[in-house]
Amino acid sequence: MERPIITVFFADIPDPRVERTRRHDLVDIIVISVLAVVCGANHWSEMVDFAETRKDWLRSFLRLPSGIPGVDTFRRVFAALDVGAFNRAFIEWTQSLTDTVKGKLVAIDGKTLRGSYTTSEKNDARHMVSAWVSENHIVFGQLATEAKSNEITAIPKLVKMLDLAGKRTKGKSGMDKVDALNKLIFDELKFEREVRDESIKFMLLPYVLEHKKGSCLGLAALYLVLAERAGLEVRGIMVPRHLFLRHKQRNIELLRKGAAMPDEWYTMTWQVPEGASAYLRMLTEQELMAVFDFNLANARRMKGEYQKAEEGYRQVIADIPDFAEAHANLGLVLQLQKKFKPAMEAYLEAQALYPGLPGLKQNMNALRTDMGLPVDDAGMLDGQ
Repeated sequence: MERPIITVFFADIPDPRVERTRRHDLVDIIVISVLAVVCGANHWSEMVDFAETRKDWLRSFLRLPSGIPGVDTFRRVFAALDVGAFNRAFIEWTQSLTDTVKGKLVAIDGKTLRGSYTTSEKNDARHMVSAWVSENHIVFGQLATEAKSNEITAIPKLVKMLDLAGKRTKGKSGMDKVDALNKLIFDELKFEREVRDESIKFMLLPYVLEHKKGSCLGLAALYLVLAERAGLEVRGIMVPRHLFLRHKQRNIELLRKGAAMPDEWYTMTWQVPEGASAYLRMLTEQELMAVFDFNLANARRMKGEYQKAEEGYRQVIADIPDFAEAHANLGLVLQLQKKFKPAMEAYLEAQALYPGLPGLKQNMNALRTDMGLPVDDAGMLDGQ
């Protein structure tokens, strides 16, 4: 059986498992996961579904000695995998694609991201290709293709920037790497902030790469990708309506070209409520991804996709239970769907977490009116 090029690049990654537990070949697990994500999988179960429906095709170039790996196998392997080795193999593979197909990607099914349509035509939607999977589903790079032409513009840009990040930070210490990345992104490559336009496009990495402009979330996605390449540990930190990054004790304010703003500045500028536990702490990877998901849910709510938005907010709350805005926005979409009692419950949870949350009192009063309760009622439901 001739091994295709993708298996060659991932074949030398060290296997973290003890030999007696190796029912599935490591290269099979990795290749299936990469191909599944390329075709739109977001979760381990979706990788399994992808492989099960394409089993005959996969057997044409993978051994699959024990069939298709299960959800637990994918999760355990990626939790223990050598991230650096995978990173290098992935970059080499994407570089080979760029060289081989000269900017064209053939026979790849794109995942259309809801909310990414232009103002006019549906066929202008961008197809997103996620190029990284980790234990917490963090996206290492998002690559865009035009719906009609399939011309990949983001792959060469991303690969070039990864190469530059490696070169500019080579041999430097942590804080010096931060300075080097700031200089590369904001001075050399001249990426800019976008604070007036709140549309979702400025949060998406392909758009940020194309236009060199992004929101705090879009610039954070770019910074995290390059920091990963540079071997720099960077974490996200949330304040109301804003996200910034931190390396050790140094804050990285992306709307100010990576300036090291003190915590007190965030408390005053973004009106961080005292005692709110979701803010001014370093987020886990899963929580950071939930912040991106929160904004995607907001976009769906603005488009009138209330059920999808509800699902999104519920997942965000599962990942960040003390995120008051997620509870409040869940209450709003429930109210818009006339699910009044669970809407009030969500509002009350938001109120308990952040009593002064802007707009919350107004929404609760509107809901009380919808429920036939007096506006000055304390928000208690019948029977409470």
